[in-house]
Amino acid sequence: MPDSVTDTQPAVGRQMSDEELVVENARGRIVGVISVATVAAMSGYFFCLWLVQKDRAAKPDQATDLVLISDNSGVFILAFFFLSVGSLLLAPVLLHLALAIRSRVPRAPRLIPILAVAGPVAVAISLPAFTFVQVSIANDFVDGTIKTVAEATRLAQSDGLDITRYIYLVAQLVLAVAWAMVGIFSVRVGLLTKVVGYVAVAIGLASVIAAPLAAILSVFWIGAVSIMLLGRGTQRPPAWALGRAVSWREITEKGEEIRQEAAGGD
Repeated sequence: MPDSVTDTQPAVGRQMSDEELVVENARGRIVGVISVATVAAMSGYFFCLWLVQKDRAAKPDQATDLVLISDNSGVFILAFFFLSVGSLLLAPVLLHLALAIRSRVPRAPRLIPILAVAGPVAVAISLPAFTFVQVSIANDFVDGTIKTVAEATRLAQSDGLDITRYIYLVAQLVLAVAWAMVGIFSVRVGLLTKVVGYVAVAIGLASVIAAPLAAILSVFWIGAVSIMLLGRGTQRPPAWALGRAVSWREITEKGEEIRQEAAGGD
């Protein structure tokens, strides 16, 4: 029985022209460089976050966390600045894949390129507001006269923090859908291997329920995609060189023939 994610080719595909492939390859090289910068930004986020978290108490509570944020407010803000930049730089990477999907299968959902941009941009915009509100609340707690866990909890439940948190969660949800759609359709069209496509879907799920895990997975995913975009030959699935949708079932059945045809295209 065919796998609905990996073996079923969505709608009717088309053959891209040589001119379109030249433009796509040039765009891919630029996006490959951007993806390297994305990895660097995400790495900066993890390093700064480690600087903040390394002195965290073994059994932290709301009060100690607010003190930690206040004492390291500069590094805390810098960490999420890097994360915002990394999220913004993710947009060209996802958009490149989304455009490549629709270039080969025009009937693929038009929502894919829209979400590919809207998701990362929404996170990049909403995250700074959420971060600055957290820092403001932490500073208010440290500067206040009452430093109990109850007071810390009360401040952490303020309307300002709740509003920015909900906005950020909605942005994460949009990004999660973008990850999932790009991952699924990239595999269907043959632009990503099954493993890389499945990881994209996993990042989408993790971004809603376990954001730190999603950030870690995204670093490795973006690194793998950057190698693919900047590489040639066996480093890229055949659909890139052939300019048409190539299902993984077709690659399995006509492996050598497809690879030779793709090598000729490269």
